[in-house]
Amino acid sequence: RCTGIEKLQSDHQLIILDDAYQHRKLSPLFNILLFDFLSFGSPMFVFPTGNFRDLLIEAKRAQIITITKCPIDLSNPDKKRIEHKIRRYNKNALITFSHINYFQAIDSVGNTIDFNDSDVILVTGIAKPQPLVDYIKKKANLVKHLSFGDHHTFSESDIEQITKSYRSLASSNKMLLTTEKDFQRLKPFQQQLAAIDLAYLPIGLQFHDPIHKELFLKTIHNAVAQSVNQP
Repeated sequence: RCTGIEKLQSDHQLIILDDAYQHRKLSPLFNILLFDFLSFGSPMFVFPTGNFRDLLIEAKRAQIITITKCPIDLSNPDKKRIEHKIRRYNKNALITFSHINYFQAIDSVGNTIDFNDSDVILVTGIAKPQPLVDYIKKKANLVKHLSFGDHHTFSESDIEQITKSYRSLASSNKMLLTTEKDFQRLKPFQQQLAAIDLAYLPIGLQFHDPIHKELFLKTIHNAVAQSVNQP
């Protein structure tokens, strides 16, 4: 990352990095730190004991902290409890809460489709698929969930397992659903999946408090503008 930045910085005003918070050799102007809501329900241990890449005390380096994948109806007392935990280490950061917003499913040719009441085989290669599983169960009959590891690269044997699961469904109203990222990873196997009704579910992020979106963007804009305008 440092080498890449050194090559880019001479002719770029702004460099955006993903998943770089734990890289101490970097000295970013601005840090956005994301916490999965469920992570506040258990002890926050770092690797290898837990799933965190850094200690919670390092939240002090962030200018914005967003709690993601929250329940839509998250109560104010629960929000206050989380804020209190974060404020022990960071008194000034903007703290926001967000939830996943699911959009209409899109098929392999780009058309929006309705999978309500369908028999669904779900294929995921993401770290924490449970929110997606819960959402699909509310709308359709989730027959089977084929869960692969995060950032999974699909193989021929995986595709064989997927197609076998799909064909085992006797229903005429059936569908293979996946995430937008996994849909891209499945593209090399278009020929094997050609006879399958395949679709992906796009998602977005929605802030619980509408004013937080405005504050989120304004905070970033002001920091970037200040840096770019410096001599």
